[in-house]
Amino acid sequence: NTPKLSYTKVVYDGTIKKPAVTVTDADGNELVNGTDYTVTYASGRKNVGRYAVTVTLKGNYSGSKKVYFTIVPKKTGSLTAQRYQYGNQIRLSWTKSTGATGYRVEYKKPGASKYTFLTNTKNLYYTKGSLTANKTYYFKVTPYVEINGTKYYSTATSAYRTTSIATVVKGGKLAQVSKPTITRSGTKVKVKWKNVANETGYEISQSTSKTGTKIVSTYKTTSGTSKLVAATKGKTYYYKVRAYRTVNGKKIYGAWSTAVKYKR
Repeated sequence: NTPKLSYTKVVYDGTIKKPAVTVTDADGNELVNGTDYTVTYASGRKNVGRYAVTVTLKGNYSGSKKVYFTIVPKKTGSLTAQRYQYGNQIRLSWTKSTGATGYRVEYKKPGASKYTFLTNTKNLYYTKGSLTANKTYYFKVTPYVEINGTKYYSTATSAYRTTSIATVVKGGKLAQVSKPTITRSGTKVKVKWKNVANETGYEISQSTSKTGTKIVSTYKTTSGTSKLVAATKGKTYYYKVRAYRTVNGKKIYGAWSTAVKYKR
């Protein structure tokens, strides 16, 4: 009979994995390790991937067989959801999971008991539109590893994250803020942009990474076009701006502007 492992899938936790092996003969009698067979494990067995376990029969038995187990990625470090544009469009974002080659995105509609598949993506974000106003949706992101064309997921709670968010009533569309201009202003920097319509205010990101986001200022205004922010002398930052609108206490966001590099 084919040898059986105590598990064929396990979530990555940084430790070496060694599933127990059970071997039986054609009559269902359990064989004895060391007497009837030996077990050889593939090297490593610590990082995300697929590993072989070789069982070699001996004594009154002969032959050998390989069985496999997979170490799948653990859940992402974070999962956030934000409302965009008219309020019925949701943008999910998450952090990378060690060893993951992609992410499965699912959502649960209002009143549904099960999640519905949306997409598999290699990105760290996903946008879902056409949602119903004033409803709560649930989203799930599960990292996976793809080996030789096969995707390996885990249903363990330590392998996925979920989040929920409520949509709001529709309103005027929030335009993407145009590329801001950055200038020095005393010991600070001045971030200036062109005002957009239908907004309640703006958020300013000051990050040391071009693709990073670190909100350092929230400016509640419907007419403002600039803001002073603190910056360390000699340090290089990337600045970007987005508009938001508050509806029933909930924020709806427009898209971020292009990031601008500036050294204080």
